[in-house]
Amino acid sequence: MGFFQNKNYPKWLLVIYALFWSITAINPPHLQDFILENILNFFLVAVIILTYKKFRLSNVSYTLIFIYMVLVSTGAHYTYAEVPYNEWSKKILGIGINELFGFERNHYDRLVHFTFGLLIAYPIREVFMRIANVKGFWSYYLPFDVTLSF
Repeated sequence: MGFFQNKNYPKWLLVIYALFWSITAINPPHLQDFILENILNFFLVAVIILTYKKFRLSNVSYTLIFIYMVLVSTGAHYTYAEVPYNEWSKKILGIGINELFGFERNHYDRLVHFTFGLLIAYPIREVFMRIANVKGFWSYYLPFDVTLSF
């Protein structure tokens, strides 16, 4: 059995996220923004913990939610407009993302908004399929519709 199929995989993701969040909580430049922007993550973690035993999602869903929460926590630490992704890409790739794509401003907020739809639609679909027994076209349309409504 691989690590991804391990029954404790969601618990490990929670531990890793708690450690990551603790690091982002160290001296954020704008503390009030940090707290405000983490409210959704606190709510999401609470819901996942409270529903884990009775309504366990797939490890794929937990992974997608984890990635989204890491992106949000990163944005919350710096504020979305100040995440230094361009500097990170220069160090790692040798070229800045802004220069590569001709961006004139920090687009981290757009990345997180895009990934919200991309990463959260699958868990929403899983919930629809299990609770409402949705199948076929509706199993794709309803999560898309819910994601757009957010």
